[in-house]
Amino acid sequence: MTDDWLARATAAWRYNALPAQTPLVVGVSGGVDSLALLHLLTQGGGHSAAHITAVYVHHGLRPEAEQEGALVAELAQQWGAASRVVRVAAAVSQTTAVEDSARRARYHALGQVASELGTHHVVVAHHADDQAETVLMNLLRGTGLNGLRGMVGGAPLPEWGAPYQLWRPLLGVWRSQLADYAHHHALPVVQDSMNEDPRFLRGRVRHQLLPYLQEYNPQIARHLAQVADLAAADYEVVGTAARTAWDQIAQPHPTLPVVSLDGPAWRTLPLALRRETLRHAVAHAVGHLRDGNFELLETARQRLEQGGLGIQVALAQGVQAQVHYDEVLVVWAGGTAVLADWLAQTRPQLADQHPQQIAIPSQIALRNGWYLTADWHPTAELDAVYTNHDPWQAFVAVPATGSLWLRPRQAGERFQPLGLGGHTKLKKVMMACHIPAAVRNHWPVVADAAGVLWLVGHSLAERAAVGEATTAVVRLRVGREAER
Repeated sequence: MTDDWLARATAAWRYNALPAQTPLVVGVSGGVDSLALLHLLTQGGGHSAAHITAVYVHHGLRPEAEQEGALVAELAQQWGAASRVVRVAAAVSQTTAVEDSARRARYHALGQVASELGTHHVVVAHHADDQAETVLMNLLRGTGLNGLRGMVGGAPLPEWGAPYQLWRPLLGVWRSQLADYAHHHALPVVQDSMNEDPRFLRGRVRHQLLPYLQEYNPQIARHLAQVADLAAADYEVVGTAARTAWDQIAQPHPTLPVVSLDGPAWRTLPLALRRETLRHAVAHAVGHLRDGNFELLETARQRLEQGGLGIQVALAQGVQAQVHYDEVLVVWAGGTAVLADWLAQTRPQLADQHPQQIAIPSQIALRNGWYLTADWHPTAELDAVYTNHDPWQAFVAVPATGSLWLRPRQAGERFQPLGLGGHTKLKKVMMACHIPAAVRNHWPVVADAAGVLWLVGHSLAERAAVGEATTAVVRLRVGREAER
């Protein structure tokens, strides 16, 4: 028997990705796939066995795991590598969730060992049959281009992210080839009974669905793996374009699970990039990127594309999106408290609670780098006033009651918003505009002695509207210091 095919399968990864002395953490279950990988890495001459640590993750789900962990440790020692047995607990009891829980616990454990050893590189033995099964499973769940590409040869380590890296050098190798390799080298492999258990989706796909599909096309597994290769190449193009768009339109908050998107710019993107940047926004909010519920995301996308101040939609995994004041799309996770924190740290807020008279002209500093300016506006330009759509700008007919003031809201006060038939409580207007209670007392209000004239960023009072008989107009503008 020759091992040339296996050497070729790993050579590009070994020589192009990592130097031979790079410390590696190798996930080893004791099965044919992972033992073949560990044997190849330690005995193939391409990597230093002294820089390899085999890790067996004991999930506590099977009694035979004790013996398997001992076998992995024994073989690693024989082949010149170090080893660890890491015990983790299954967090759930439902079979559909055990797979996901076990996988996440496994990646967390592998990353923990890598962290302790001072390396960022984790290697696992996923192969071409696993790839075909993964693509088929993703199709069953519902997926897009990201799911059709299945697994990739190198990616950020799940549960850890960059700079921790997960490597899969055997994705081009079939299970039968690995079995031949193990047989040729007399590797004492073990069988994981969970892989045969029909209660688990992968087990059903492997032992029931794929054999059934092979009756229609004996090459179905190979074709699914080819779909993954094609989709991965296409996704690379889309992903690159999406990352470029993301850098141009997104402003992730450095500490909060919040990202704001430039709404008008987002709406001009091609459909594929609008979808992908929304997925990136969800990933920023929750810390990982997964395929979400397609119908939910599509409904949210369509509503966000329509625009409209105050629209709020659910995206996925508890993440919310809202069309904000200046056509900013705010995407966040963690409930109203997180949104309130973001508003308090990024939006215009009163510097103090004391009313401040607005001289004309003047400029008043607000929090978070914002300011309010007031100046006289020529009445000859009143036609432009009627088409004002900037929420941070207001044209106010100079009130007969005298001075303008910048102040917080007052308890129980009411006013008549422009276009509304009657008076209403300012509190209700704030609620309708999705201003969280935690920031309402610091939200700037422009008023005169008779009450509210402008709820900044949201609503002008009917009595402040400019009309044909108006003889004096004040232009109020709220903006960032960087925009001056």
